[in-house]
Amino acid sequence: MYLTANAQETKKVTSRNSLQQTKETYYVLKSNSQIKQGDYEKLIAGRTAVKGQFENNQKSGIWVFYGWDGRQVVQKYDFTNNRLLYDQSLENAEFDSSRFTRPALYLGGYNMMMRESAFSIQYPPEAIRLGIQGTVSIKALISEDGKMTNEEVVEGIGYGCDQEALRVLKLVPDSWIPALDLRGNPVASEVTIPMQFRVQ
Repeated sequence: MYLTANAQETKKVTSRNSLQQTKETYYVLKSNSQIKQGDYEKLIAGRTAVKGQFENNQKSGIWVFYGWDGRQVVQKYDFTNNRLLYDQSLENAEFDSSRFTRPALYLGGYNMMMRESAFSIQYPPEAIRLGIQGTVSIKALISEDGKMTNEEVVEGIGYGCDQEALRVLKLVPDSWIPALDLRGNPVASEVTIPMQFRVQ
């Protein structure tokens, strides 16, 4: 009896975005450079943001997401089994435990969501001129399949910041992990997302 293992050859790709201060390193098949295969790492501002693996262009295995410092693990997600393994925010999370066993969470954590949106925000000129700063709170519905809809400002600061926060949040990728009901099934739920404006 003979066992044969076939491995496809890969080549390393490094992609940089100087505007967003990101660097991605991953591998693609030599036979098809559109298919990611193997280790993946993304750095933001020189710090590790996420590490994982691709298998035939699909995220697989355990992906690890890091905080702003690039060292502290904030979330682990098993893409092979579609299962959240760890989320730092759950340690102090406030949610309706009479309806949910887990709230909806952003894949990679809140910091990842803010990183996704940070370079899209255009501080309204009037708000800058008047020194307006503060937090815009946006309520949204996260569906059972992890899509965000029905975004609306529930607490704003005006001067164009509310509209800008809403615009930018709608640009964030639909990478949500839905809430779980008391039986452990994915369900739709509402989230409130704070978007901060600070005059530098």
